[in-house]
Amino acid sequence: MLGGLTMLVAQVQEINKMLATLLEKGRSVPLPKSEVDDSSNVNSLKEELKALREKVEVELGENQMHVKVPSPKPFDGLRNSKAVENFIGDLDQYCQVAHVGDRDQVMVATMFLRGKAKIWRTHYEDDKESGHDSIAT
Repeated sequence: MLGGLTMLVAQVQEINKMLATLLEKGRSVPLPKSEVDDSSNVNSLKEELKALREKVEVELGENQMHVKVPSPKPFDGLRNSKAVENFIGDLDQYCQVAHVGDRDQVMVATMFLRGKAKIWRTHYEDDKESGHDSIAT
């Protein structure tokens, strides 16, 4: 629902920009021929737009979440399947709630590596830069 609402807000903002541009240039707002002579339709459209803006503002206000997202516990390279699963699960949840994009998730994950895991990642990056793109465990 929030995605559709965001799109609606963008459309309202675009309409507002177009109307402001037209009014600044002293032009009238073009309407279909059947509505040109009916000023009550223009007023009705203005009221409808105003109501729509208010609804969008209310919806946005109700849907905004201000949550402090706790950081996942660092992963130190312990070869324990439960520790790895917990780290990946916590990191996945963190990225979703913090709205971390797909492209940035690997970089965020490396921020939570410690000890042996951090050393491994550093060597992996060095190998990759030198043309040795392989993972050894």
